[in-house]
Amino acid sequence: MDFALFEQTVSQQAMSVLPPNVFPKNRLEALTDGVYAVALTLLVLDLKLVSGPLDSAQFQSALTAQIPNALTWLLSFWVILIYWEAQVRLAQIVGKIDSILLKLDFLHLALISLLPFSTSLIGEFSQQSLSVVIYTANLWTISAVGAFRIAYVKKHTDLQLAGLDCEKLNVLIIDGKRMVLGMTAALALSFVMPGWNLLAIMVPKLLPKPR
Repeated sequence: MDFALFEQTVSQQAMSVLPPNVFPKNRLEALTDGVYAVALTLLVLDLKLVSGPLDSAQFQSALTAQIPNALTWLLSFWVILIYWEAQVRLAQIVGKIDSILLKLDFLHLALISLLPFSTSLIGEFSQQSLSVVIYTANLWTISAVGAFRIAYVKKHTDLQLAGLDCEKLNVLIIDGKRMVLGMTAALALSFVMPGWNLLAIMVPKLLPKPR
């Protein structure tokens, strides 16, 4: 039997036994990985030099002009990987996906897909404080949705994986709260210290891991 046909048959059989309000977890994981991969790839598109022939001085000047874009690319790449890690850890404690958790995941992915745009704003318009506010607000909403998803899974024990170690869930809850607090501080500082406020983003990940 053709492998693709076999895989499709197995997938259809798996979906046929799921309750109407429960969705296949593997399909959501595949979509999530795809969105994250595209978002990470789109970030690098802002790193480009002006077209046309350049002499040595012009080339060095063009490279220097890309430093703000390179720094924002590095920051956003790192932040997206943090969110992806949290997403993987959440998937390890979730056994079922209901309609509400599915919608929360869709909202999460929509906000992740917006990050290349908000990143380009602070790269191209770093002197505009509004661009920093928009970027930080994007990160805050991702963190808030992430923390809410974890709280939702904690409340609805029927969605949790059978035999779940409560320690894993508690660590996720603490990490989620730390991210929200860090992003809240960064968002508040973006109105008075745009640019420097981004340092607050790093604080939650510099804290010791919860035990």
